[in-house]
Amino acid sequence: MQWIISMQKEVTALKLKLVLIMTVLSLVILLTPAVAQADVSVFVNEQPVHFDGQPKVDQRGNIMVPFRPVFAAMGAEVWYSNADDTANAQQDGLHIILPIGEAKAIVNGEEIQLNTIIDVINGNTMIPFSLITDTINYDVVTKEESGDLLLYLNYKPRIVVGSDISYPPFEFIDEDTGEYVGFDIDLINAIAKEADLNIEIKNISFDQLVPSLRNNTIDVIISAMTITEHREKVMNFTEPYFESGLCIVVNSNNDTIQGVTQLAGKTVAVIGGTLAQSIAEQELDGHLRSFGTVNEALAALKSNQVDAFIENDVFQINKINLTENNLEVLGERLTTESLGIAARLHDTELLTKLNQGLKEIKESGEYADIYNKWLNAENAK
Repeated sequence: MQWIISMQKEVTALKLKLVLIMTVLSLVILLTPAVAQADVSVFVNEQPVHFDGQPKVDQRGNIMVPFRPVFAAMGAEVWYSNADDTANAQQDGLHIILPIGEAKAIVNGEEIQLNTIIDVINGNTMIPFSLITDTINYDVVTKEESGDLLLYLNYKPRIVVGSDISYPPFEFIDEDTGEYVGFDIDLINAIAKEADLNIEIKNISFDQLVPSLRNNTIDVIISAMTITEHREKVMNFTEPYFESGLCIVVNSNNDTIQGVTQLAGKTVAVIGGTLAQSIAEQELDGHLRSFGTVNEALAALKSNQVDAFIENDVFQINKINLTENNLEVLGERLTTESLGIAARLHDTELLTKLNQGLKEIKESGEYADIYNKWLNAENAK
């Protein structure tokens, strides 16, 4: 009997040990992150990114990388918000919000579903590398060396280009596609390709382009903008990309205005913030009306609300617009102008890239192709 009792006690003790072992194993499984160490290295523009917590691979095969160091290497501002338990990154109009513990990311207000949760491991917010390469569309090259996985992220900072998209054939909106098109648009895209720049074009009224550049809303201006001594005091220009000048446009049936001397006492249209407005204010003894776009000024001229329109002589190049609207250009140019691409005074590196890109497309013949497409009278639209 004593032997049976002793055996029962040993069995009970063994059961308790087994329960204890299983409990400990369960806790280990629960407390151990579902990730494994991975021999992964990340490079941004060929420069290695250094991590406090190394990249890992989760159970779904996602390469998980620390959020802060990768985005900091791309020049982004990175912060953690205690208010809503999110990790954030912001740069060049890009804002990423990562709710901790959820399988989603919010990119510029758009919710993106992920196949893994955003987790904090050893103080590092871990995100799938695919969030960078797929969702944010950065080029990545994957290499394997001695069993190690090397991820090369080709990150090009976004350059925001401002242009008043109301000035054909330099820049305007294609009525069929809704896209920005024109000489300046093709030109800046070709320059950006040669200079390896990632650009975004924003439609901004001409009189707000310089303020937008100075307050960092945009980084570059291309908008048939004349290089002037006054403008060169507040921003840098590239080498001229187009030679032009101001001219007087009137209705074809107008026989009272043959040149600038007949503008005295007349009502003259100009585009606000342009060189034409500045010169007209200084030189003409007449009434000026400022318009926001060329189309508005031309409509006023055709309806006889104004007697003449002073503007860049692109109309002499693109005579189709004038002929179809019973308009004509008078005499010779009032001025000789050079158009340039503008950047902030301190952005000398960006200016160098723009000049180099412009030089290369001129030497390759691409500039001539763009010119003939938009500014050759035979091809003008």
